[in-house]
Amino acid sequence: VHKALVEGGGGGGSEVGAYRVARLKNRFKHPLFNGYRDALYNLSVLVEGGTWLVCEVQVHLGAILSHKENSHKFYEFFRSFF
Repeated sequence: VHKALVEGGGGGGSEVGAYRVARLKNRFKHPLFNGYRDALYNLSVLVEGGTWLVCEVQVHLGAILSHKENSHKFYEFFRSFF
């Protein structure tokens, strides 16, 4: 997935649909305090009218994703402390 996102964006070209990776938060490499891991890509995508739209693509492991819904309530509580 990483290789496809980084290399497959058309180099930030001038055609609608071109994109470039604006930021990567790699929490596989640096997990959260509770061990949670994912990767968050902020992409700039060229839309009609020459406007760049920023969106986020989240990459998760299937095993972790199945537990995310249950653990999110704890994340919301502890997030205020960090």
